Amino acid sequence: MFERLTVRTLYGCKFKGLPPYVNKPDKNKLLSEVAARLAAYEDIGLSPEEITDMIYRFEAFLSAMTGNRMSKSNYTLDAMISAADEYQQSLCDECWDRSEEEAEKALEVGE
Repeated sequence: MFERLTVRTLYGCKFKGLPPYVNKPDKNKLLSEVAARLAAYEDIGLSPEEITDMIYRFEAFLSAMTGNRMSKSNYTLDAMISAADEYQQSLCDECWDRSEEEAEKALEVGE
């Protein structure tokens, strides 16, 4: 776990340790917006390293589930689903082809 740099108040997000006159959300809109964005990441509860590791593991999983059909440029939900469906279908097609070949061989042996 990491130490938070922000605190949420009734009036918005503020940075810890800054003097009150600098930290007023109504007085310093940019600082308040930056604090709110950082607070959103801090709310997740993961360090940047943990997020990077999670992304790496997800990419490896996605690559395996799509037969290496995914690239970083096409990580939309629809593209992921489509690539996974296509890969799973190709596996089924291969199994079907093998079972047909085995059935034909069994018939040849029986003749």
